Amino acid sequence: MIYSEALASQIMMLNRWEHDNSESRRIAEEFIQDEARFAEEAGVSSEGELKRPSPSPGTLQRNFAQIFRMADSYYVAQEITNVLLDGFDTLPDTPLGDIRPSSPYGWVIFEKPVICPMVSLNADQYIKAFAWGPLINGDDDASSALHICAFVSNNYRCVSIIIWPWEYGWNHPELKPTVEAHREPTNWLNKLIFSFFAFIRQECVTIQNQPAARPIRRHLPKSYAAEPIIKVIQLRRRSTATNADESVSVDYSCRWLVRGHWRNQFYPGSKSHRPRYIQPYVKGPDDKPLKPTKSSLFAVVR
Repeated sequence: MIYSEALASQIMMLNRWEHDNSESRRIAEEFIQDEARFAEEAGVSSEGELKRPSPSPGTLQRNFAQIFRMADSYYVAQEITNVLLDGFDTLPDTPLGDIRPSSPYGWVIFEKPVICPMVSLNADQYIKAFAWGPLINGDDDASSALHICAFVSNNYRCVSIIIWPWEYGWNHPELKPTVEAHREPTNWLNKLIFSFFAFIRQECVTIQNQPAARPIRRHLPKSYAAEPIIKVIQLRRRSTATNADESVSVDYSCRWLVRGHWRNQFYPGSKSHRPRYIQPYVKGPDDKPLKPTKSSLFAVVR
């Protein structure tokens, strides 16, 4: 059961963060270095108003361990990853709070590491997973922002911590780093995470709860507090191909594939807009020839 890798890696991370403080010390040191660089670029003292409280290694270690004890475990197959990436160019920039996850803790692992096209990286630096949960000061700071950590395939090393206020969309200026070379990769990572949160809320998506392999369940650490299941993301089958959005009769000469895309859908009940994913479908009369598409077609797990 390949999806059991999600829970197996979560348990491995729990054991690491409970017993090894080397990663928390590295992250705390980088917080201080980043803050000093930010202050220098802004032309203010590192003790000025721009300074954020730097978490101690002990605080980071405790809170990371708590995330891995409590997190819901998600598995994203490569086909679903392709769907997420293919929808980047139509992704609405709405507040994260509109699509907030149902659980305060989560661990998401991709079947294959995801490559950021904006930077030249070695294979061991591709994004393999991300987690979320109260990180810096504990439970109190979850009310105003979501704390997200991204990990690469090189031994699940943490490479990014995002403190994402609920009212910010993925393209909000405050989420962008001051170093220009880092802005596009950061924007790409924000879109990947935002796409995931928006996607799992869609009516066209089903989440199957799968039990972990027996050897994993038998060796769960006593501190593990979540249910030992993996949430596998799948797309529901479409009942029929649809041209439901055609309000007028048009004499089309062919059929063609409409790519999966996002729509910033208005919902009258709440009088608000939220991202809605439109699945790929074939448009045009059934008796007309299918026009080849120049773009890549992606299979989707059903």
